[in-house]
Amino acid sequence: MDETLPLRQMMALDNSYWGYYVDRVEVRVRSTGRYADLRLLINGWPEDQTPIVGYLNTLSVRGYKAIGRDIERLQLEVRGAQFIESITVYLSR
Repeated sequence: MDETLPLRQMMALDNSYWGYYVDRVEVRVRSTGRYADLRLLINGWPEDQTPIVGYLNTLSVRGYKAIGRDIERLQLEVRGAQFIESITVYLSR
């Protein structure tokens, strides 16, 4: 089952986070044993992609992209059937 998750809304990254840089997104997954991958989208464009190979999967942001200035939409696309245990978005100033 494929799904696109709206990370800005899910993580409540509203305008109070304007100017914060998104460094990376960590996704903890309990595998179903089937092939699946993750794709990080910024404003609808692919930023990073990784096959799910274990429990902890990291997606990186290239360069310095700030919420509000460079990032309007931050999404995680999950392709394949997996159980997401947690998602962590790392920010910096």
